[in-house]
Amino acid sequence: MQTLSLLSFVTGLSLLATSVAAQEADPIYAYIDKVEAAQQELSERYGYDNAPETLDAAFRAAGVDWARRYTDPWGNNGLFLDLDAASSFYHRAEEDLEKWADAVEDGDVSVDDAISELVPAMEHFDRVHQIIELGFQDEVLTMAEKAWWLDRHEEEANCLLPIYDCEGDRAAYEATKAAAERARAASRAPDWHWIGGLDVIPDPGVDPVEARRQATEDVTQISDTLPDDPDFEMRRQAAVKLQGAIVAAGATSDDPVLGAIDLARERQRLAQRDVESLLDRAASAEHPVYRDRYLARAGDALMDQAGHFAPQAVAEALEDGAESGALADFLDSLQRLSTQLDDVFGSESGFGPTGDFLGGLNAAAEVAEMRGEEATASEIAGIINDIGGAAGEGIYLKPFATQFGAITGQVGQARDGWDATSSAIQGVADAVGGDLTGLERAEAAADQVAEALNPENMVSAMVEGAAGAFDTLIPGTRGAATNVLASIFG
Repeated sequence: MQTLSLLSFVTGLSLLATSVAAQEADPIYAYIDKVEAAQQELSERYGYDNAPETLDAAFRAAGVDWARRYTDPWGNNGLFLDLDAASSFYHRAEEDLEKWADAVEDGDVSVDDAISELVPAMEHFDRVHQIIELGFQDEVLTMAEKAWWLDRHEEEANCLLPIYDCEGDRAAYEATKAAAERARAASRAPDWHWIGGLDVIPDPGVDPVEARRQATEDVTQISDTLPDDPDFEMRRQAAVKLQGAIVAAGATSDDPVLGAIDLARERQRLAQRDVESLLDRAASAEHPVYRDRYLARAGDALMDQAGHFAPQAVAEALEDGAESGALADFLDSLQRLSTQLDDVFGSESGFGPTGDFLGGLNAAAEVAEMRGEEATASEIAGIINDIGGAAGEGIYLKPFATQFGAITGQVGQARDGWDATSSAIQGVADAVGGDLTGLERAEAAADQVAEALNPENMVSAMVEGAAGAFDTLIPGTRGAATNVLASIFG
């Protein structure tokens, strides 16, 4: 009887120890739940049968009609397959976290040591997940942009046939087809198979020096494989891979190098929006319906570009100080723009604010608030509400990553970009309202916007600063990083 009691006591102690070990691993299981939830959220939007619904909503919002027939093939054979390729990233992260949970439960690693390793690793996970989320959001937007141009292409094709009561234009027929392909190529989406191969959670007991060594090899490989004159797609993919190497080396999400690359990549993408061609098509359109359609599309692109410049323009103005008058000038131009847009939003043209525009203004308010300028932040927030109210309900405020351009060395460039885009938008609004001289003003300002968006205008200052930061983070990579940055943005 005593032997049985002793056995029961020992068994009880063992079960208690197992229970305590399992509880100690609870924070790691919370990380596993986070990874699963992130993947599930993507699946609900871009999974099989869900992806066509996501695309259809975007196509409707963009005013697409004829090309809505592509939502199913582009969704299930495009977005879903991209998600399938990217899913390996989440599966690998989950498996690696389970190894850590097992190590804690087996007593091989203390929970404190595990958490100290996993906190920065999960920051890296969050960063890659953000790249994936933004990549899919942008794929949807660029697919909608391509579909809109395919609608225009179909219209031009019909007008080339004598049975339709309209005059065909062979040049416009070819131009709309080229614009559709250009729109798709401008996506920020990364190489999904490369994303799927990323491993940001180290195995228990792996020396962090090994991760930095691998990052050094990655940067060197990116440098060695870039051709002398890479096209837009090659540059885009190299930029994403470069960011992945920085993250793998231990950079946190607020690292200024990541911010600078984000900034330059965003300018590359926005520069692909062919505002000049849209305004040209509007100017040559004989029917007001077609003219307004191209004007509205140009306005959408310009507002996305203005949203990009807004937070940086506010940051620059705050750096200059109140005595410079730069902040007052920004607020005056924003207020004038709001008043003017109030007259044309919701018109039959379909002209209205974009998520990037309102998101950029929201980020500008956040910049002001972070700098202690509560009154400025409140004024910008009020204008956001006015613009959203003028456009009607259901405005989607797209998340916007505030960038301060800390190492880009650009002075006044964002403010010039804001001034040019706001002037171009006002010109488009005048034209939509019936004053066609606004088209000329919009075209002149659009040239200035293109100059401000050109990444080459910021690259000389950015490359040297970013390459030096690279060398600090990943020793021995200055030369390779300089080559890659210059190839991508030069």
